[in-house]
Amino acid sequence: MRNKLIILFAFVLVFSVFPQAVSADLIIPGTKSVNWCYEISNVDDYPNYVFVFNEERVTGHRVINQGDCFSFYKIGLTSIYAIPKTEFNESELNREFFEENNPQLIKSNIQLNAFGSVQENDPLQKAVITLDIISLSESSFGIQKSKVTYTYTDGTSEEKVFQSQEIMPEPSKTAIMPWWFAKFWYIILPIVAIVLIGIILLVRRLKK
Repeated sequence: MRNKLIILFAFVLVFSVFPQAVSADLIIPGTKSVNWCYEISNVDDYPNYVFVFNEERVTGHRVINQGDCFSFYKIGLTSIYAIPKTEFNESELNREFFEENNPQLIKSNIQLNAFGSVQENDPLQKAVITLDIISLSESSFGIQKSKVTYTYTDGTSEEKVFQSQEIMPEPSKTAIMPWWFAKFWYIILPIVAIVLIGIILLVRRLKK
């Protein structure tokens, strides 16, 4: 009994101390995660710079090359930086490097968010968000979201252009019915059929 109380206390303690981390890793019933990532379309247009993303909580940092598609911890605070190539030393990249007011870092104007989840029966399988570098100097770094490419479970894909930087374009294909109906239709439909047959038989009997 004592051991059970200790385990229960530890469980409650974890949830109370790390509520965001615990809830972030749980998948809500009826939903699923979507494969997602970000890419920068024109890294090669700036050969004198190295581009790095930094997620402050779990993922850490990573260099972004042309063609890379990167993702990060879904509740992390993620920013993109440019570093002059002449001042870049990958061995110096650590948490303190980004936390300090480092003159080598040119922080972009954008902070990235994870894509999120969709209904369990949603046909969406993957989302790739494309970013464009629109300006870069010694004191400023501008990035904007240009498009998102959605891939579906049937193998088709489509591109949607951002009309607003704050609003993700909606995919054209979505779940037709609620997830619970799609999951239990083989149970629900026979029940509905039996009820309808019962109503028909009852109506016929009353007419006699």
